[in-house]
Amino acid sequence: MSKHILLLGPLPNENPNSVGGATNSFKILTDFFKEKSHPHTVVCLNPSDSKIKSLLQMSSHYLSRLAQSDIAMLNFNQIGFKYIAPVLYVIAKMLGKQVALRIFGGDAVDLYRQSNSLHRWMLRQTVLKSDLVLLQTKMSLDYFKKHTKRQDWLPTSRYQPAETKKSNDFQKRFVFISHIKSTKGIDEILAVKKQLPDDFIIDLYGPIKEEKYTCLLQGATCYKGSLKKEEVAEVLSQYDVLLLPTYHEGEGYPGIIIEAYALGIPCITTDWMAIPEIVKHGETGLLIPPKNSNALKAAILSFSEDNYSTFHEKAKSHFQHFDADKINTALYQKLQAL
Repeated sequence: MSKHILLLGPLPNENPNSVGGATNSFKILTDFFKEKSHPHTVVCLNPSDSKIKSLLQMSSHYLSRLAQSDIAMLNFNQIGFKYIAPVLYVIAKMLGKQVALRIFGGDAVDLYRQSNSLHRWMLRQTVLKSDLVLLQTKMSLDYFKKHTKRQDWLPTSRYQPAETKKSNDFQKRFVFISHIKSTKGIDEILAVKKQLPDDFIIDLYGPIKEEKYTCLLQGATCYKGSLKKEEVAEVLSQYDVLLLPTYHEGEGYPGIIIEAYALGIPCITTDWMAIPEIVKHGETGLLIPPKNSNALKAAILSFSEDNYSTFHEKAKSHFQHFDADKINTALYQKLQAL
């Protein structure tokens, strides 16, 4: 008989600011459980825009549904891992439930190291003792292996879209799709855009997160606005190369890179945090130093009709490591085996 799994995590809501890597990843997981008709219950971590109201609603739903579940799978970002997950872990264990902990993002190690000794001890005595700890990056796996009894890699994943890249030819079309803020490398992109020949296209998509870009991009033909989740693949397929010169704190495996791979689109991104774990330099994309517009320009100009098809094929092939159906099927089997 299959174990009933309680899935707790963040989901996108009506607020555009709720859309991000963690909410998209958790939505993919809950959709998988629903599509496969696996026995489960979903508890939303962020049902409203009010943090206090969300915490109260989440706690009430968690307590009422935990009794009917065999396993509590807690899906948290780094802050939730540090402050909320330990409490929910203790409650689940008091009721005799098994616990799986998933941590989104790439800076769980830094957050743990920066905590005081008492808080680190508390994490080791609670959530890090979960029956299964699921970490997004291999650097996190390596660090936490001495603190966990069982752990596994759960990378960012995406489904193979129905759309395909419109053409495998290189047409000098580059695109940025993410939050519009300085730590995602927007200043570097805008600086390079001014220096490129007129036949190069660089377009920007995403919600504006910093006021200075509201004025800077007002009326700019390169800024195309925000995208709905279901629009991303169709837009991506119209371009040749993804740009993500990020130096954002907490960057794990950016979902947009995985979505680009699914279409055979290589990327130019930064040698930053865990990104080199998913980008093979010179094969699936190019890695450049953060905050370096000269390196970004050189990387853009290095793509050509001669080398593009190889990048395209390598990126498309690399997607198999992040295919949501394969990854979530394996995850479900591991949860059932607890």
